[in-house]
Amino acid sequence: MKKLILTLAIVFSFIAVKSNNKLSELNLKLYDNAIFSIMIDNISYNTYSSVINVPNLKSGNHFLKVFRNIPAFYNPYASQIKTVYAGYVFIPAGYKINAVIDNLCRYTEISKLPIKHHVGNHGNNYYISNYEVDEDDYYAANSYGTYNSCMNGASFMQLKSVINNSSFDSSKLKIAKQAVSTNFVSSEQVAELMSLLSFESSKLELAKFAHKNTINKNKYFLVNNEFNFSSSIEELNKFIACGY
Repeated sequence: MKKLILTLAIVFSFIAVKSNNKLSELNLKLYDNAIFSIMIDNISYNTYSSVINVPNLKSGNHFLKVFRNIPAFYNPYASQIKTVYAGYVFIPAGYKINAVIDNLCRYTEISKLPIKHHVGNHGNNYYISNYEVDEDDYYAANSYGTYNSCMNGASFMQLKSVINNSSFDSSKLKIAKQAVSTNFVSSEQVAELMSLLSFESSKLELAKFAHKNTINKNKYFLVNNEFNFSSSIEELNKFIACGY
């Protein structure tokens, strides 16, 4: 009996350790979509952007500092840096955290989605998604009786990195549309690309553009999670219904 209890304790400890080793991702923005930069655990992210993505975070408490870029009224080319948040934030294991610094300089978690690891027949490339993806969603039959597959994990992660390194929403949208125009994507991938955009109009434009190259259109409702206004969802539904 003691041996059984000891064995179970070891197994559960192994599972707990393995679970805690899952890396997480933080997407952060300011309440008014202003330009800012951050520092996490004394590591600076010098790129100023309206949305900052921090991948591969270990679970636990991380010390976060957020610096707002405030243009100087007397000189449009000058600016000053103001610290709008400094404190510890808890990052759970294996989650994508969407958070905002609100108008009272508080860190507020908006959503928390489990990061699913899925291995498809893509040369053993892992596709890490913020949405749970079914095996059948990786491939979809086209009108020629053959199958299309969405972007593999390595390519999609590279695309997200390129988009995140771009400073302006318009540039991010162009890069996303360029990639979607030459690749098939899943509804989950479209939603993730939309999450990298700041403006509602950009999100809507990408959702419309990407629909024709999406292989699992039956799950296109997932992109609705990335909109801030119901009017955008209604406009997208009309666009799809018209068969554009």
